Amino acid sequence: MPGFLDDIYELEHPIDVMYLMHKVYMKHSESVENLSRSTQNGGDFELLTIQLTEWLDHIYYHTDTEDLYMTGPLKDKELHDGRMPLKENVIEHDIIRDSGKIASDSIVNINTISPISYFSIKDVLSMEEKNHEILMTKVNAVEAELEKMLGDSKLDDTFRRHLYNQIVALKVAEYDHFENEEAFVLPMIKDQMTKLQQLECVEKLLFDEKSENSSWIYDFIETNLNQREADLLISLKEEINKNVG
Repeated sequence: MPGFLDDIYELEHPIDVMYLMHKVYMKHSESVENLSRSTQNGGDFELLTIQLTEWLDHIYYHTDTEDLYMTGPLKDKELHDGRMPLKENVIEHDIIRDSGKIASDSIVNINTISPISYFSIKDVLSMEEKNHEILMTKVNAVEAELEKMLGDSKLDDTFRRHLYNQIVALKVAEYDHFENEEAFVLPMIKDQMTKLQQLECVEKLLFDEKSENSSWIYDFIETNLNQREADLLISLKEEINKNVG
Protein backbone atom coordinates (compact mmCIF):
# COMPACT_ATOMS: atom_id res chain seq x y z
CA MET A 1 0.00 0.00 0.00
CA PRO A 2 1.65 3.31 -1.04
CA GLY A 3 2.10 6.08 1.47
CA PHE A 4 0.53 9.49 0.99
CA LEU A 5 3.75 10.99 -0.37
CA ASP A 6 4.94 7.99 -2.39
CA ASP A 7 4.97 8.00 -6.18
CA ILE A 8 2.24 5.75 -7.60
CA TYR A 9 3.25 3.71 -10.63
CA GLU A 10 0.14 1.65 -11.34
CA LEU A 11 -3.53 1.23 -10.48
CA GLU A 12 -4.09 -2.51 -10.07
CA HIS A 13 -7.79 -1.95 -9.42
CA PRO A 14 -9.99 1.02 -10.39
CA ILE A 15 -10.60 1.85 -6.73
CA ASP A 16 -6.85 2.37 -6.32
CA VAL A 17 -7.53 5.86 -7.65
CA MET A 18 -8.21 6.61 -3.98
CA TYR A 19 -4.45 6.56 -3.42
CA LEU A 20 -4.09 9.36 -5.96
CA MET A 21 -6.98 11.32 -4.47
CA HIS A 22 -5.72 10.99 -0.93
CA LYS A 23 -2.24 12.04 -2.01
CA VAL A 24 -3.55 15.20 -3.66
CA TYR A 25 -5.83 16.06 -0.74
CA MET A 26 -3.00 15.65 1.75
CA LYS A 27 -0.70 17.84 -0.39
CA HIS A 28 -3.43 20.47 -0.52
CA SER A 29 -3.91 20.35 3.24
CA GLU A 30 -0.16 20.88 3.62
CA SER A 31 -0.46 23.96 1.41
CA VAL A 32 -3.32 25.33 3.53
CA GLU A 33 -1.32 24.69 6.69
CA ASN A 34 1.68 26.55 5.25
CA LEU A 35 -0.48 29.48 4.19
CA SER A 36 -2.03 29.65 7.64
CA ARG A 37 1.42 29.61 9.22
CA SER A 38 2.49 32.45 6.94
CA THR A 39 -0.47 34.63 7.96
CA GLN A 40 1.07 34.86 11.40
CA ASN A 41 3.74 37.01 9.75
CA GLY A 42 1.56 39.04 7.38
CA GLY A 43 0.76 36.33 4.81
CA ASP A 44 -2.12 36.37 2.32
CA PHE A 45 -5.45 35.78 4.12
CA GLU A 46 -7.42 35.98 0.88
CA LEU A 47 -5.47 33.12 -0.67
CA LEU A 48 -5.80 31.14 2.55
CA THR A 49 -9.58 31.63 2.44
CA ILE A 50 -9.77 30.39 -1.16
CA GLN A 51 -7.65 27.31 -0.55
CA LEU A 52 -9.33 26.46 2.75
CA THR A 53 -12.79 26.69 1.19
CA GLU A 54 -11.64 24.52 -1.73
CA TRP A 55 -10.29 21.93 0.70
CA LEU A 56 -13.58 21.75 2.61
CA ASP A 57 -15.62 21.51 -0.60
CA HIS A 58 -13.66 18.41 -1.54
CA ILE A 59 -14.05 16.87 1.92
CA TYR A 60 -17.84 17.26 1.77
CA TYR A 61 -18.23 15.83 -1.72
CA HIS A 62 -15.79 13.00 -1.07
CA THR A 63 -17.48 11.76 2.10
CA ASP A 64 -21.03 12.09 0.74
CA THR A 65 -20.11 10.14 -2.38
CA GLU A 66 -18.36 7.42 -0.38
CA ASP A 67 -21.54 6.82 1.61
CA LEU A 68 -23.70 6.40 -1.46
CA TYR A 69 -21.50 4.59 -3.94
CA MET A 70 -18.48 3.16 -2.15
CA THR A 71 -19.31 1.84 1.32
CA GLY A 72 -23.08 1.75 0.80
CA PRO A 73 -23.17 -1.36 -1.43
CA LEU A 74 -20.70 -3.37 0.69
CA LYS A 75 -21.36 -5.99 3.33
CA ASP A 76 -19.76 -5.18 6.66
CA LYS A 77 -17.50 -7.50 8.62
CA GLU A 78 -16.36 -7.49 12.22
CA LEU A 79 -12.70 -6.81 12.85
CA HIS A 80 -10.66 -8.65 15.48
CA ASP A 81 -11.24 -5.82 17.97
CA GLY A 82 -15.00 -5.86 17.47
CA ARG A 83 -15.23 -2.79 15.24
CA MET A 84 -17.46 -2.76 12.17
CA PRO A 85 -15.66 -0.53 9.63
CA LEU A 86 -18.59 0.21 7.34
CA LYS A 87 -21.10 0.80 10.12
CA GLU A 88 -18.71 3.21 11.78
CA ASN A 89 -18.08 4.90 8.43
CA VAL A 90 -21.80 5.58 7.93
CA ILE A 91 -22.24 6.91 11.46
CA GLU A 92 -19.20 9.12 11.14
CA HIS A 93 -20.35 10.49 7.77
CA ASP A 94 -23.70 11.43 9.34
CA ILE A 95 -21.76 13.37 11.95
CA ILE A 96 -19.73 15.02 9.18
CA ARG A 97 -22.85 16.28 7.41
CA ASP A 98 -24.61 17.39 10.60
CA SER A 99 -21.67 19.24 12.12
CA GLY A 100 -20.56 20.65 8.77
CA LYS A 101 -23.92 22.19 7.82
CA ILE A 102 -23.73 25.13 10.22
CA ALA A 103 -20.17 25.86 9.16
CA SER A 104 -21.04 25.67 5.44
CA ASP A 105 -23.98 28.03 5.95
CA SER A 106 -21.63 30.43 7.72
CA ILE A 107 -19.57 30.92 4.55
CA VAL A 108 -22.66 31.70 2.47
CA ASN A 109 -24.02 34.14 5.06
CA ILE A 110 -20.67 35.39 6.23
CA ASN A 111 -21.77 38.97 6.94
CA THR A 112 -25.16 38.27 8.53
CA ILE A 113 -24.71 35.38 10.98
CA SER A 114 -23.53 36.14 14.47
CA PRO A 115 -20.63 34.10 15.85
CA ILE A 116 -22.94 33.23 18.77
CA SER A 117 -24.81 30.86 16.42
CA TYR A 118 -21.77 28.58 16.11
CA PHE A 119 -20.60 25.79 18.33
CA SER A 120 -17.85 27.11 20.55
CA ILE A 121 -14.44 25.61 19.96
CA LYS A 122 -14.61 24.01 23.42
CA ASP A 123 -17.98 22.38 22.67
CA VAL A 124 -16.79 21.11 19.30
CA LEU A 125 -13.65 19.52 20.65
CA SER A 126 -15.51 17.83 23.51
CA MET A 127 -17.55 15.66 21.12
CA GLU A 128 -16.90 11.91 21.14
CA GLU A 129 -13.69 11.18 19.24
CA LYS A 130 -14.14 8.88 16.25
CA ASN A 131 -12.26 9.19 12.99
CA HIS A 132 -14.86 11.02 10.91
CA GLU A 133 -16.19 12.81 13.93
CA ILE A 134 -12.75 14.16 14.68
CA LEU A 135 -12.38 15.16 11.04
CA MET A 136 -15.58 17.13 10.82
CA THR A 137 -15.48 18.70 14.24
CA LYS A 138 -12.17 20.12 13.12
CA VAL A 139 -13.85 21.27 9.90
CA ASN A 140 -16.50 22.98 11.95
CA ALA A 141 -13.91 24.61 14.17
CA VAL A 142 -11.80 25.79 11.22
CA GLU A 143 -14.82 27.24 9.43
CA ALA A 144 -15.88 29.04 12.60
CA GLU A 145 -12.44 30.61 12.68
CA LEU A 146 -12.77 31.46 8.99
CA GLU A 147 -16.00 33.33 9.75
CA LYS A 148 -14.21 35.35 12.38
CA MET A 149 -11.34 36.05 10.00
CA LEU A 150 -13.60 37.43 7.29
CA GLY A 151 -15.78 39.38 9.70
CA ASP A 152 -13.08 41.12 11.66
CA SER A 153 -10.48 43.45 10.16
CA LYS A 154 -8.29 43.33 13.26
CA LEU A 155 -6.51 39.98 13.35
CA ASP A 156 -4.32 39.67 16.41
CA ASP A 157 -1.56 37.17 17.00
CA THR A 158 -3.70 35.00 19.29
CA PHE A 159 -6.36 34.52 16.63
CA ARG A 160 -3.80 33.71 13.95
CA ARG A 161 -2.20 31.07 16.12
CA HIS A 162 -5.62 29.65 16.99
CA LEU A 163 -6.66 29.36 13.34
CA TYR A 164 -3.36 27.70 12.51
CA ASN A 165 -3.81 25.16 15.30
CA GLN A 166 -7.33 24.30 14.07
CA ILE A 167 -6.07 23.73 10.52
CA VAL A 168 -3.29 21.47 11.77
CA ALA A 169 -5.83 19.49 13.81
CA LEU A 170 -8.04 19.09 10.75
CA LYS A 171 -5.10 17.91 8.65
CA VAL A 172 -4.16 15.30 11.25
CA ALA A 173 -7.76 14.06 11.45
CA GLU A 174 -7.93 13.85 7.65
CA TYR A 175 -4.72 11.82 7.59
CA ASP A 176 -6.07 9.38 10.20
CA HIS A 177 -9.30 8.99 8.24
CA PHE A 178 -7.53 8.28 4.93
CA GLU A 179 -5.15 5.86 6.63
CA ASN A 180 -8.02 3.83 8.11
CA GLU A 181 -9.91 3.90 4.83
CA GLU A 182 -6.94 2.52 2.91
CA ALA A 183 -6.23 -0.12 5.55
CA PHE A 184 -9.76 -1.45 6.08
CA VAL A 185 -12.25 -0.24 3.46
CA LEU A 186 -10.34 -0.47 0.18
CA PRO A 187 -9.52 -4.18 0.67
CA MET A 188 -13.22 -4.85 1.24
CA ILE A 189 -14.08 -3.04 -1.98
CA LYS A 190 -11.59 -5.10 -3.97
CA ASP A 191 -13.01 -8.26 -2.43
CA GLN A 192 -16.70 -7.46 -2.90
CA MET A 193 -16.95 -5.28 -6.01
CA THR A 194 -16.41 -6.36 -9.60
CA LYS A 195 -14.18 -4.25 -11.82
CA LEU A 196 -17.22 -2.69 -13.48
CA GLN A 197 -18.75 -1.83 -10.11
CA GLN A 198 -15.50 -0.21 -9.07
CA LEU A 199 -15.43 1.82 -12.28
CA GLU A 200 -18.98 3.00 -11.62
CA CYS A 201 -18.02 4.00 -8.09
CA VAL A 202 -14.87 5.79 -9.26
CA GLU A 203 -16.87 7.73 -11.82
CA LYS A 204 -18.99 9.13 -9.00
CA LEU A 205 -15.92 9.99 -6.94
CA LEU A 206 -14.25 11.85 -9.81
CA PHE A 207 -17.21 13.47 -11.57
CA ASP A 208 -20.02 15.50 -10.02
CA GLU A 209 -23.00 15.01 -12.30
CA LYS A 210 -25.03 17.62 -10.37
CA SER A 211 -22.51 20.38 -10.98
CA GLU A 212 -22.36 22.66 -14.02
CA ASN A 213 -18.68 21.73 -14.15
CA SER A 214 -18.94 17.98 -13.58
CA SER A 215 -15.16 17.49 -13.80
CA TRP A 216 -14.17 19.88 -11.01
CA ILE A 217 -12.92 17.02 -8.83
CA TYR A 218 -11.16 15.20 -11.67
CA ASP A 219 -9.50 18.41 -12.88
CA PHE A 220 -8.27 19.25 -9.41
CA ILE A 221 -6.77 15.79 -8.91
CA GLU A 222 -5.12 15.63 -12.35
CA THR A 223 -3.60 19.10 -12.05
CA ASN A 224 -1.93 18.23 -8.76
CA LEU A 225 -0.31 14.94 -9.84
CA ASN A 226 3.06 14.38 -11.43
CA GLN A 227 2.95 13.47 -15.13
CA ARG A 228 3.23 9.71 -14.63
CA GLU A 229 0.40 9.70 -12.12
CA ALA A 230 -1.69 12.02 -14.28
CA ASP A 231 -1.29 9.54 -17.13
CA LEU A 232 -2.69 6.81 -14.86
CA LEU A 233 -5.69 9.00 -14.11
CA ILE A 234 -6.22 9.80 -17.78
CA SER A 235 -6.12 6.09 -18.65
CA LEU A 236 -8.65 5.38 -15.91
CA LYS A 237 -10.91 8.11 -17.27
CA GLU A 238 -10.74 6.51 -20.72
CA GLU A 239 -11.64 3.14 -19.20
CA ILE A 240 -14.62 4.70 -17.43
CA ASN A 241 -15.82 6.32 -20.64
CA LYS A 242 -15.51 3.00 -22.46
CA ASN A 243 -17.22 0.76 -19.91
CA VAL A 244 -19.64 2.85 -17.83
CA GLY A 245 -22.92 3.66 -19.51
